[in-house]
Amino acid sequence: MSSVKHRSPSLTAIYNALKSNPKNSILDLGSFSVANFNFFSILGCHFHFLGINEIIPTLKAVDDAAFDIEVNKLFFDIDKSQQFDVVFGWDLLNFLTLEKAQSLVNKINPYLHADSLFCFFLYVGVPPKTPSKFTIEDQYFIQVQDQASLNEDSPHSAPSHLTSVALAKVLPDYFFINNYRSLSGMLPGIAEQILCFQPDALQHKKLSGSAEIHDAEQLVERVFNSPSINSIRSDQPQDAILDFCTKHLLNEDAWKRHFHHVHFADFPVLLERYEKSSAPEKKAYLTNGNFLTYAESTVFDVIVLWDFITFANTDFMEEIGNRLNKYCRDGTLLIVMSHTTTLVPLSSMRFLLTQSGIGLCAHQTPKYVARTKPVLSSTHIQKIFPNMYLKETFGAHQGMLKGVTEYIFVYKDSATLSREKELLKQQVFDLRQNSTGGIAAKH
Repeated sequence: MSSVKHRSPSLTAIYNALKSNPKNSILDLGSFSVANFNFFSILGCHFHFLGINEIIPTLKAVDDAAFDIEVNKLFFDIDKSQQFDVVFGWDLLNFLTLEKAQSLVNKINPYLHADSLFCFFLYVGVPPKTPSKFTIEDQYFIQVQDQASLNEDSPHSAPSHLTSVALAKVLPDYFFINNYRSLSGMLPGIAEQILCFQPDALQHKKLSGSAEIHDAEQLVERVFNSPSINSIRSDQPQDAILDFCTKHLLNEDAWKRHFHHVHFADFPVLLERYEKSSAPEKKAYLTNGNFLTYAESTVFDVIVLWDFITFANTDFMEEIGNRLNKYCRDGTLLIVMSHTTTLVPLSSMRFLLTQSGIGLCAHQTPKYVARTKPVLSSTHIQKIFPNMYLKETFGAHQGMLKGVTEYIFVYKDSATLSREKELLKQQVFDLRQNSTGGIAAKH
C-alpha cells in the first residue's frame, strides 16, 4: 500500500483554532486510526470516528431509503445532545452523489452548533477509485494512502462531480471560509476546503459576502449569453483546455465539468510585463521569454483567448500564436472575443463562468475609454494564429455583451487542408462539367 506525504493547510488552521481550548470535540467521518487518535488526544479533544469509508460501496449502490437506514446506524452510539466543534470529512463526499452528500451532511447537522467547522478535500480532476486513508503526522503534514489512481489519465475516467459551486447549492447552511490548493507541499489534484456551519439564514447571507469562495452568480455584476463559450460545454468531457485568464477557482471548477485537464495562461501578467518593458527588453522577451511552455506531449482541445487580443500589441500576439501552434491538433478550437466599438474597456475584462453563460466580475467594473487600436477583423486574427481558420462568428445575438464579437477558429493540419483542396477542385470540376453538359444539350 503506497503512501505519500501531503502538507495540509486546513489541518494547520484547525489545529491553531483548537489548541487554545482543551474541551473541543471532533467528529472524524473516517475509520479509527491510532495516529489520528493520538493527535486528537494531544489536543485534549473528545472525538468520535464514524467509519463511513468502510461502507462507501454500500452507500453508493443503495437507493435513498436504504441510504438513510445505513447512515442512521452510524449515529446510534452518539449522544443526541453531542455538539461537535469540528468535522473532518476527508475525501468521502467525492464518492457520493450530490444528493447523497447533502443527505449525509443533513444527518450531521443536528450534532453541530453555530460556527462548527467542516473540513473536507475535493479532487480537482479524476479522483481515486476508492476513498484514500489520511494519517495525521503533525499539525502540518498527513500521509495519504491509496493514491495510485489520483489524476489517472484513463479514457474511461471522468472528472469529479464535486465542486465548490455545486456544494454551495446543496449545503445552504454552510459558508466557505477557506480554500487551499496548489500551495507548497500539497499534492497536485487536491483542494482543501473549510466550511462554517451557520443555520441562521440572515447571518449566513451576511457572512457569505466576505467568504473566500462564492457561487458564480453571487460574484458577477451581470450575466451575458456567450454562444462561443456555450458551444464548448459538452456533456462528453474533452481532454484539455487552455484559458488565457488568471486562475480563478470558480472558472476552474466550471471547466472541470467539461475537461479532464485545465490550464491557465495568466495572460494579464504576461501582457503587463511586456507592456512595461523597454524596446530591447520586449524583443528579448519575445525571443526568450518563459511563457506558454508546456510538456511536448501537451495538446489542447480548446483555447480560450477571451478579449485580450483587443489590448495586446500585434507583435506580442503573433509570438503567442507561434508558440500555441505546437500545442494544437487538427480540430483544436480557438475562441476569441473582440471589442468592436469606438469606446472599449481600459483593460481586458474579468469574465466568470456561470451556468447560463458568462458574467463580469462584480469587483472589477470596467472603465471605458476611446479606442487607440484598430478593430481586428477575423482575417487579421487568422493571420496572427498559424493554421487557424474561421469556423463561426457571433455578433449582436440576443443576450450577448454589447460591442463584442465572438469568433471560433479551428486548427487545420496539412492533411485536412489537402483534403479540402482536393474536394474544392472536384466541386469546381463537377460544376464545369454540369455547365458544359447543359450548353451541349441546348445545341
